[in-house]
Formats: sequence, structure tokens, C-alpha cells
Amino acid sequence: MIKEIGNIVETHDGQATIQVIGGSQCHYCAAKTACTPLGTNVHIMQVPVKNGFQAGDYVEISFEPSSRMTSVIIVFLLPLFFMITGLALAAIYYPDSERMAVFGSFGGLLLGFAVVWILNKVIGRSSRFDPVLKKIEPVDYIWSRDAEA
Repeated sequence: MIKEIGNIVETHDGQATIQVIGGSQCHYCAAKTACTPLGTNVHIMQVPVKNGFQAGDYVEISFEPSSRMTSVIIVFLLPLFFMITGLALAAIYYPDSERMAVFGSFGGLLLGFAVVWILNKVIGRSSRFDPVLKKIEPVDYIWSRDAEA
């Protein structure tokens, strides 16, 4: 299970704004420039919360590996699949036209992004992808952060 530690900045309407400071795992991640394009390792997350959490609480945020893998498949592989399918269909129906192959692959990519957008709206209503929050003491947070350094 993937875990992050953060501080709740504010809560409003069942949503918590959590400030997460990247740990040692961020150092080895190939996508760290996508999360922190300006070189800072502070992330802001919006997470649905239940009662009992308030601003100033330190929390451990847990993500199920299966939900992360499903997200990766949907966001990265689905558009690629649609792009290749569009290219293949264009090559079948217009075998002598490179222009149609380009249009087919581009159209498939756009369709793939549209499907991802729709799936985001549908799956976003489900609580399956919501992280699990556990309140921790600030001392535990400081100790675990120092142990990673």
C-alpha cells in the first residue's frame, strides 16, 4: 500500500486540502518533474473526508495499489490504444494514404482522451479510488520524515 504523510490545511464541504511534502520516494520517481515542475517537493491534494478531521491535523494518506494501477491504465494506455486503433482502421480503409493514417491516429487519440474524460466523471463519483486517511501525531510525522533522510 502506498502511503503519504501530510498536514490538513483546511476542510470544507466534506473535502480536505492537504499539504503533502514529498519523501524519499520522490527522489527516485521518474515523474517527479510532473508533480513538482518548479522544483519544490510540496504537493497540494484535495481528498474527501469524513467527520473528525480538521485543519492542522497530520494524516497518513494510503492509496490501494490496484486503484493506482487502474488509474495508470485508464490515463496512459487507453488513449494509446485508441490512437493505434484509429491508425489501424485508417490503414485498412485507406491503404494508400498516409494523410488518412495521420488523421485516423489523431482522431483515435482525441476519442481516447474523450473516453478518459467520461470515465473520470463516472469513476470520480465512486469511492473506490478515494484514499484512506488516518490521523497521526506530529511527532510520528517528524520521526518518519527524519528516518527517510
